[in-house]
Amino acid sequence: MNHCEFCGKESTLLCDGPVVDGERVSMEAAVGKTKGTCNAHVCRKCAKKIGDMHVNRGGKGSGFTSIDLCPQCLKAQGDRYASTGH
Repeated sequence: MNHCEFCGKESTLLCDGPVVDGERVSMEAAVGKTKGTCNAHVCRKCAKKIGDMHVNRGGKGSGFTSIDLCPQCLKAQGDRYASTGH
């Protein structure tokens, strides 16, 4: 079992925030740059859900997954997601 890096409770998510050259950056700053994702272990309470994404798994079907940010990546976004209903 993995633990949330922010509160220590059980982690059920990985952060999807963009990382460029080892730094957490805004979505806008990541456009057109080689990037990865933060992947911090985070629980649902500490994460901010910013959307959903359809995933095609080839011959294994398809489905939806959430797009979630850890508190540090949310801070890197500025006010962009402050008023989302998630």
